[in-house]
Amino acid sequence: MALGEDLNDQDVKRRIFQTAVFYVEYRSTDERAGVIHGWAMIDCAHVKYTNDWQQIRGRRIATVFQDPMTSLNPVITIGKQIMTVILKHQKCSQAEAKARTIEIMRKVGIPEPEKRFDDYPFQYSGGMRQRIVIAIALSCQPKILICDEPTTALDVTIQA
Repeated sequence: MALGEDLNDQDVKRRIFQTAVFYVEYRSTDERAGVIHGWAMIDCAHVKYTNDWQQIRGRRIATVFQDPMTSLNPVITIGKQIMTVILKHQKCSQAEAKARTIEIMRKVGIPEPEKRFDDYPFQYSGGMRQRIVIAIALSCQPKILICDEPTTALDVTIQA
């Protein structure tokens, strides 16, 4: 699988199943239970505990969920939400994180990001919120980006 390759391609999906190493072990006797116990192998590292995932989530793997309306914190500004991810996963100052935030907002198509930095999610349309969720996911340049219908809330002209 090549970097940046679209996983919707059937050949790519087959290769992933042939090469990916994921192991999930059911330990529950109740089939209705929604808890799965297990571990994952990522870049030859055994990942099982919360602390292990903290090092990977955001930096190496990021997600874009389908519903941008519930993906953002309504009481924290958009700029602060993106900056928080950058500061948690990258070594940089507040000023550098703010500059990176404005740049990523610009890259995903937020008009006048310097002015929109202190806006709250309710001040954005559904499509703009989806762009912010994508910006958050891309802010640390992860190796793997998992998307659940990332263009659903975007304008039809952008989806193509």
